Amino acid sequence: MILDEPTATPNQPMPNWGRATLDGILRKNAREHPDRLALVDDPDRQHWNAAPAQELTYAEIDRRVDALASFFRMAGLEPDSLIAIDAPPTADTVIILLAAFRAGVIVFPVPSLWTRRDCMAILGPLAPRGVIVTSVSKGESRGERLRDVADAIRSARLVFGYGGGLPSGVLDLAGSLRPDDMLPPPTLERTGQPGAHVATVTANGGAPANPQLHARSHRHWLASGLTLVLEMRLGDAPRILMPFSFSGLTGIGAGLVPWLLTAGLLHLHRFDRLSRLVAHSNEISPTLVVTPGSVAAPFAAALRASAAAPPLLCAVWKDKHPIGDRIDAEFPAADITAIDELAYVVRRRHRSAVAPVPVGPVYVPSELQSGQPMLEIRVDGQLRKARDPHALGGLVSMRGMAIPAARQIPVPGAAPVSTRLDIGPDGFVRTAVECQLVDGPVRGLTPIGRREDGRTDPLRPLDIAAPGHRATG
Repeated sequence: MILDEPTATPNQPMPNWGRATLDGILRKNAREHPDRLALVDDPDRQHWNAAPAQELTYAEIDRRVDALASFFRMAGLEPDSLIAIDAPPTADTVIILLAAFRAGVIVFPVPSLWTRRDCMAILGPLAPRGVIVTSVSKGESRGERLRDVADAIRSARLVFGYGGGLPSGVLDLAGSLRPDDMLPPPTLERTGQPGAHVATVTANGGAPANPQLHARSHRHWLASGLTLVLEMRLGDAPRILMPFSFSGLTGIGAGLVPWLLTAGLLHLHRFDRLSRLVAHSNEISPTLVVTPGSVAAPFAAALRASAAAPPLLCAVWKDKHPIGDRIDAEFPAADITAIDELAYVVRRRHRSAVAPVPVGPVYVPSELQSGQPMLEIRVDGQLRKARDPHALGGLVSMRGMAIPAARQIPVPGAAPVSTRLDIGPDGFVRTAVECQLVDGPVRGLTPIGRREDGRTDPLRPLDIAAPGHRATG
């Protein structure tokens, strides 16, 4: 399925742009590095997902992806059909995603906090052909949620699951996720530009009443992942510690895709407390750690106290930067600012402080000031230098190679579903993200919601740096 997008561009930031797919890159890695260790589960997975932790090489992953993709096709999942999946940070989730892509199936990864009502309201109009549930996540049963949704949606006739203690009415995928026999991959005819076909559909804003839908192709995801790889200067086979699920922009765009692009080693982690993340990092000595922004500074401080070698550290923020302390200058750090779940901007820190998000062309790496930008950012509304630290300067609009900008998603046998994106005639996608322009030095950050005097303080609007301005935090 290739959707009509006003921001579609012929620009090619990497070889085979438009032809490359995520599962195709996996196959290339398996061919070139078959015995390289590629994927390691959270060591505590048994305790929160009722399944043993796995360690897999690229060849093992590719074989499992082939087998599961073949199973999907035999079960009746045709190319461009849609499935909804639970997407906790497990090796099985990675295999399910890549197997769906190899079969040409579109995936809707469902956030763990969505209720049955949320799932019904958002998934119902998209008419998924099936769902894949996991038995236990974060200590509570989750399998019944999507199973019940499938029961209520007439189109969802296939209900699969993995892990121990699956609810009744769910077909266990264990045999396909860990096949004893080799199955040939399914035949998938994609002429022209396979990478332009839709890979995922996600929603922004958690589970609002009328969410915007983002239909991302393989090349949208590759542009997002390449942004992180280039800005952080990741070489071959980095060790990446990823404490995010695969239900949105951060988990896939800043975890799964950079791992594939670099043929690296991806260590999965379910974040529940800082001490466990620190211990996991000390155990594996990662090249790169992606953390929630709220724990980046205490995470760095804890690693320094343990005398561990500092990894590259990426702090993830959702639209807003808080006021606070700097991250220890000993740590090479960057900030990933996810803007309305449409795209993220990665900026390395200078002198340990938060780097501003630029207005205009966004080049990667950020030292470049010419060539082809990954994104263009514009502020709609009155731009003014803010004296009040909470004054607003306007709303953010974006366009570029990483931006999903389709107005409708076709649904077989039903009316198309609107993505509810506000797309201007020039291809800019308008968001509801507020921003401001300010002068002065960048101050940095502390855990979310804390000021230097320790009192609770709301998050700042996103700081935007226009030509001639610098942003404060």
